[in-house]
Amino acid sequence: MLNKLGPYLRDKTLPELEKDEHKELREAVRMIGNHYEFMAAGVRNGDFDERLLKDSERGTIVMLFLGLHDYMWRLRNSRQRMAIYEHLEWLHNRWETKPPGRVRRISEWCVGRPFSGKRVPTSG
Repeated sequence: MLNKLGPYLRDKTLPELEKDEHKELREAVRMIGNHYEFMAAGVRNGDFDERLLKDSERGTIVMLFLGLHDYMWRLRNSRQRMAIYEHLEWLHNRWETKPPGRVRRISEWCVGRPFSGKRVPTSG
């Protein structure tokens, strides 16, 4: 599935998936997006090891979020649900920029999971 979606994500040129002619690609986006949303929720809730996933999946997650950004916002607006792919957005914001500092990491370790932080709306 990722091989079908990959070229669109690299170029950030995802077609309008709402059209019937893109049904197969829409299904690929849904399956891959839901998979990575699940992984991001696992990291956010402290169920998955963030370091392991970051070492193995950081590039894919950052590229996926950037490639799906416009589609994600169209989906959120049409369904009037801002929570769609919220964990993926949170993880992207966390991993794209400077990693958390030592004090924050120690605090998160004490709590047993990463802090959720404030949801930062992106333009779109």
